Amino acid sequence: MRASLSDDVRGAVGAERVAAWFLVLLATGFAVAIVLQPGLIAASPPDATFSGSYDETTGTLTLQHAGGDAIEDGPTSSLVVVVTDADGESAQNVTWVADGGDAVAAYPVESGDSIAVDDPSVDSDDDGNAFDGDATVGFELDDGDTAAVVWRGRPLGAPGEVTTTLDTVTVSAGS
Repeated sequence: MRASLSDDVRGAVGAERVAAWFLVLLATGFAVAIVLQPGLIAASPPDATFSGSYDETTGTLTLQHAGGDAIEDGPTSSLVVVVTDADGESAQNVTWVADGGDAVAAYPVESGDSIAVDDPSVDSDDDGNAFDGDATVGFELDDGDTAAVVWRGRPLGAPGEVTTTLDTVTVSAGS
């Protein structure tokens, strides 16, 4: 026995309602995720600036999040400071925050947060250990060395991970 036309229409309308409710629930869930965790869904890498100061006496380069977007866990895989010697012969990565693994700090990195990278040849607190900052590099810090703050993550809609330099600070004895 064949169903009537009204049964076919009723079935189609029922399927449309289910699909419409599914889309409403999906959109609501997406909106709630944005409100509760704004950093979780990022359409582009964070827009943040960093400042730096170098203390020649202690041999410490301090980098500070100076403003802009917080570095959130959701889209971020890591925030790394790449310290490069002025002659370009030596470079060392210092992981500020990362998903798993060894990192100096935890998410989020917000305005005012800082990391201190020290010179391994200076024992600024005279404790017999030259490791006095949050991290150390394998070479002496001098004028002209650079520290690049490099973000790696996956912004919303990106086909894969993106790596971008957020800011670069140059070591200067007067800073």
